[in-house]
Amino acid sequence: MATIKYLLIAAIFSTLIISCKKEDEGDSCSTCPVGGPSEPAGFRFTKNNGATIEADSTFFFPATKIIIAYYQGMTNRIIIKTSAQTAGTYNVNGASNTVTYIEPLGSYNATSGSIIITANANNKISGNFTSSGGGIASTIGAQFKDIPKK
Repeated sequence: MATIKYLLIAAIFSTLIISCKKEDEGDSCSTCPVGGPSEPAGFRFTKNNGATIEADSTFFFPATKIIIAYYQGMTNRIIIKTSAQTAGTYNVNGASNTVTYIEPLGSYNATSGSIIITANANNKISGNFTSSGGGIASTIGAQFKDIPKK
């Protein structure tokens, strides 16, 4: 009777071991932040409901409180100026908080929107913005992350 008992226990353990599937490395996200994967560093925006544009290079200048993003070459750029570069929301007002688009055919100054700085630490700035008016119908889904200080 003891032999049958041991064989039964061995069979149960064997079945458990065989039926347990090893987790694929791609199925796990032990390094993902809470809430899913995060956006990579860089500057991305969508202009006039078009495709997402990623900046070629972006820097921020603390002395002048300006963020400059060059995209699709050196002749296209966005200049974001805020009254401060601390975390907070800055409403586009055409004076101390501005979003300017410079392109080969002209420059456009947003007349409304907001600039949200979420972090400014370790010589890097992050946030997002929306803007409209001044010849640009809208910029939606614009974000910048870990932009280096110049």
